[in-house]
Amino acid sequence: MTKITIGERTIIKNTKGELIDILPFIPETEKREYVQNQISNLKEPVDGDELDRRIYGIKRYYLNITIPNANRNSNMFKIFRFIKDIAGHGRAVTEANDFNNMLSEPLEEREMKMITRG
Repeated sequence: MTKITIGERTIIKNTKGELIDILPFIPETEKREYVQNQISNLKEPVDGDELDRRIYGIKRYYLNITIPNANRNSNMFKIFRFIKDIAGHGRAVTEANDFNNMLSEPLEEREMKMITRG
């Protein structure tokens, strides 16, 4: 962390952490097209309750950041745990498998079993 003081103003710059890949958010890039295609396959709940909207939201968020072969296992585990905490184990397994099938390069069945076993 760097602290710079200019007159009465102090600027603190954090130099730790991961940089965010912004390419999925810039129009007319390959990553943006990939993300848009994946999100278009996701069905937004029309009359769903709060639980359905939360599950839709987390799937949409992770579709934005889960680029092929990048952190798929970690992100899948996070999705599974989030849904398990709010909806129970059975729904979490179903939703995690649905999400995995949406990916252009889904995880193998044995990897999904390891993620969803707990």
